[in-house]
Amino acid sequence: MRTSLRTGARFIVIAALLGLSACLVSENPLLNDDNARGKPLTPGAYESCQYEDGNEGDCVPLDISREDALYRFQPLEEDEGPTLVRFRPIGRGGFLAQMWSEDDGGYWYFYADRKQGALRMIMIDCQSLPAALRDGLVSKGDLEIEDDGKTCVAKTLSGAEKAAGAYRGADAIKPDAVMVISKAAAR
Repeated sequence: MRTSLRTGARFIVIAALLGLSACLVSENPLLNDDNARGKPLTPGAYESCQYEDGNEGDCVPLDISREDALYRFQPLEEDEGPTLVRFRPIGRGGFLAQMWSEDDGGYWYFYADRKQGALRMIMIDCQSLPAALRDGLVSKGDLEIEDDGKTCVAKTLSGAEKAAGAYRGADAIKPDAVMVISKAAAR
């Protein structure tokens, strides 16, 4: 699979924030109605802010709705369609998140958790995964590496979960960039 990913508001500043390079993707969805029942957010008005190296960057107001466990993140100030999101609990308060849009192919994966009343979302960075973990997942057929090691293609749910798990715990990967989704101030 040759990964050509577009940037823009559709991915709620994520694309600009992380450039959609060195990410974990899949051609087909790994999460669905049956295996992704996480509900870390209540529907309502939110603000999605990027933090890079600890500094706050751009923020985008969002309307977040949910039908059962399928979320729609709709940017309010953009002429874009919604980003669809599913969350799968992976233990210790963490989630594997799958994002996609209705009119683009491909799925992107994030580690998410709740911190200080907000939801943090971190794009899973293929190049930041510990080499032993990445190589083990490749040897088991859970991941494939593309674009000279910049992109990991998840082949199994287990592989995506293990990659997401590298972002939690004492030895967690320390990301350069984080998206923080918090309730919007009353208007």
